[in-house]
Amino acid sequence: MSWKAAVSSGRRRATRRTYCQPRAMVRMAYSAVKIATTTYSAHVSRRDYGATAATLQTCVPPPGRDAVQTGQAGHIISSMPELPEVETVVRAFGPPLVGRTIVRYVSRWAKQASPSTAAVRRGVEDRRIARVWRRGKFIVFDLAETEGENRSVISPRTAGPEKPNRSTTSPCATALEQCDVPNQPRSREEIRGTVGHMLIHLRMSGRFEWADSPERPPRHVRAYFELDDGRRLLFCDSRKFGRIVYTDDLASAVGELGIEPLGPEFSAQRFAKMLRARRRLLKPLLLDQSVVAGIGNIYADESLFEAGLHPLTRSDDLRDEQIRRLWRSIRAVLRKAIRKNGTTIDWIYLGGNMQQHLNVYGRTGEPCRVCKTPIEALRVGQRGTHICPACQPLRGRA
Repeated sequence: MSWKAAVSSGRRRATRRTYCQPRAMVRMAYSAVKIATTTYSAHVSRRDYGATAATLQTCVPPPGRDAVQTGQAGHIISSMPELPEVETVVRAFGPPLVGRTIVRYVSRWAKQASPSTAAVRRGVEDRRIARVWRRGKFIVFDLAETEGENRSVISPRTAGPEKPNRSTTSPCATALEQCDVPNQPRSREEIRGTVGHMLIHLRMSGRFEWADSPERPPRHVRAYFELDDGRRLLFCDSRKFGRIVYTDDLASAVGELGIEPLGPEFSAQRFAKMLRARRRLLKPLLLDQSVVAGIGNIYADESLFEAGLHPLTRSDDLRDEQIRRLWRSIRAVLRKAIRKNGTTIDWIYLGGNMQQHLNVYGRTGEPCRVCKTPIEALRVGQRGTHICPACQPLRGRA
């Protein structure tokens, strides 16, 4: 069987289902691509793989799931949580977690833990959560040695659930009006006593939940953490793309991440130097996590629209006023998204309201909110991109 026939066969098998469970979707996609790559891995094209993924995305979610936003072709619009969504998760779950001790860590998907399930267990169990913060798209738990006088340990198997005290001030409870300040340590005092770090990346479908009833856990629980107050924090991930990492050296784990776009070090002058030092298209450059950390597809499109810049514009062609406009747009869009609790575009990430305020992303064919020109969709760097052709004209090089 040729590699093209294998991928085509995978597409046909996927379309036989009237609806797809997330587990079945991943299994079918993996099966089709694995057969193709085994047959002739060097010749698998991105176009055929994309067609297979697109076919799977047309599956209707099972009954009882929340409706999802779809494009004109009926494809489910799915996206990885970006900076505002991760920041929202940190602010929701951080306050009740800070000061608690992780009594037990259980993994139900070994490939999710790094460097291994055993290493994560050794690193996090009997450690106190000193701080919860965000770096790029990572949720970072600073772990410290358990203090003897900290809190009495309650058996998580006998104690009942306790409602989080969200009024308690904690190191991660950053006010919304201060969201331009990065949620990261700046002094030795803040990280004193820290002996390790747990990093969690939500990827496509990861999310946190509190276990209301141990007898009836939610679906897709891949790991959970039992705390000293009797509560259980669940990490659910239908597509199994999320990652839980333990490290003693935080710098080595996040050292390749770029600058924080809401941090004080992200100035217009420094941004200008970054852009002019690279001869790249604007959209792929903004998505490069080694340059600017946390920006994804949604907010790259929205920031470029706010700045009136086409995503195919070269970074070294921008004038000073255009750079400053883009710099302001990035910060304004991210701040607004944080105030709106991020963007909800499918049943995986719920509670956001930014989707009601998007200007271009996911609005193909709809009129521009500014000039009424229909929004157009194109591909830039293998990523779906949305623009207003009138508000974001592509000009030639000066």
